[in-house]
Amino acid sequence: MSRLRASLSNSPLDREIQAHVAKAERSLLSALDACMSARKNDKYGQAYVARVRRDLERALGATQSVRRIAPGFDISDPDLQPTAPYEPPAPPPEPPPPEPEVLDEDAA
Repeated sequence: MSRLRASLSNSPLDREIQAHVAKAERSLLSALDACMSARKNDKYGQAYVARVRRDLERALGATQSVRRIAPGFDISDPDLQPTAPYEPPAPPPEPPPPEPEVLDEDAA
């Protein structure tokens, strides 16, 4: 998995770290294979071989849980860019009150 992360990462530091982790995983898997083949040999104690195998499996699990430095998403994605908060449109202005009718006293 770390080789895939190394090839897909945007960060050069993350790619370098994941490349080293991938190399460590391959080395641990080789050591685990050697341990499994030694398990069939009666020359070594079964309990000792089982402890070494358990330690190798723990180390392999630790290499598989190494985190990334860079975020897992593309930070230049326009959908992920911050936008202005939504502001509802302003209500229409109220119409001015009707002018009161002025009666001319002279007209009557």
